[in-house]
Amino acid sequence: MLINQRLVLEEEFDFNIEPNFTVLQIKQLYEKTNNTPLYQQTLILKGQPMEHDKTAEDYGLKEGSKLTMILSISG
Repeated sequence: MLINQRLVLEEEFDFNIEPNFTVLQIKQLYEKTNNTPLYQQTLILKGQPMEHDKTAEDYGLKEGSKLTMILSISG
């Protein structure tokens, strides 16, 4: 399934995932694509942070689902 991830900066990325992908795996895809460490990423769905060990299926993600990424920039 294809989901869409939107950054607060309005930049969007599409990722192909499987229903059994965990939130951690989705964040790892983003890290590989954009070199943003996992610890700086928070994925948001319907206003709530997503937990690393839950799957796309647990959250009811479907083709075209939109997630928001908040990046914490330290330093």
